[in-house]
Amino acid sequence: MKPTTRKRLSSTPSVFQKAIVGGHKVYLRTGEYQDGKLGEIFIDMHKEGAGFRAMMNNFAIAISIGLQYGVPLEEFVENVVPELQRRGLFRTQYEGTTLRDHLGLPRPANLLARQRATVGD
Repeated sequence: MKPTTRKRLSSTPSVFQKAIVGGHKVYLRTGEYQDGKLGEIFIDMHKEGAGFRAMMNNFAIAISIGLQYGVPLEEFVENVVPELQRRGLFRTQYEGTTLRDHLGLPRPANLLARQRATVGD
């Protein structure tokens, strides 16, 4: 059996949501089919690094492709997320409040404070 996709018309309704997750602004836009079912998602985070934004975009693309091939979002959440947790790739609890904290990266020096200290000498 060959998988088939549903074509989504560009004139179908979409939903735009803004949220704050762990102190980060997240913008989520969805595209729907004419029957109102979810067809694709877009995730954008404006003030994050390019690598993290790319990871989020690829995550959204993976979800969207599944939706377009008829895989319900609930199926993804119920099967993929637990597998990622089992492999240690998706946490359920976080120690810090930022992605930098979660990855254990040191905070960069405050360049402005360093410049002010240098000018004051």
